Amino acid sequence: MPYLDAAMRGEVNISTGVAAQEEFVASGSIIYEDDFSDPSSGWYVGNDAEGAIDYRDGEYILEVIPNDNITWVWLEKDLGDVVITTDVRPAVPTGTGGYGIVCRHQENGDYYGLEIAEDGYYSIWKRINGEYTFLSYWQESSVIPKGESASITAACVGDTLTLAVNGSLLAEVVDTELPVGQVGVFAETYDTGNLVAAFDNFIVRNP
Repeated sequence: MPYLDAAMRGEVNISTGVAAQEEFVASGSIIYEDDFSDPSSGWYVGNDAEGAIDYRDGEYILEVIPNDNITWVWLEKDLGDVVITTDVRPAVPTGTGGYGIVCRHQENGDYYGLEIAEDGYYSIWKRINGEYTFLSYWQESSVIPKGESASITAACVGDTLTLAVNGSLLAEVVDTELPVGQVGVFAETYDTGNLVAAFDNFIVRNP
């Protein structure tokens, strides 16, 4: 039913499919890294009625207060092919909140999102002109730690987007709409608000 519902909304799943438990290791020369120990390292800081973004105790915090809301942050640096890895944990969980990596972000807010959720699901999608389209619809995986810290890897290389967690490949999709752009992170609430996602060890590699 989720696939039928997505199709009715105009969303198209074009996942290429991956072997269960297939290994994926980030490789390439490091071109940027931040362990968020320095609050002046250049990431956005601010707060409003919908949440807060800040450095806290060596982590980068995204707080999302309303339900059904998303907050994303990006670095002001255009990049082409990249492999991004970051650690993330639900510092204040909701049970269903999601978080992940932004790649190929545009100044108008278009970007790709590669996401895992607290309840063990994952997806890959894109935001174009304010509309969200799934490239790989939500699926459950036993390799995603439920409600615990995880290491997420997002590879945006050529027209292929790859998502892995803790070294295990989850999904690969093909999309050509956004060839270059900025990188970042995001956190998202669904039925329950007041999610706090804590990011650490953000690393960008040139594959």
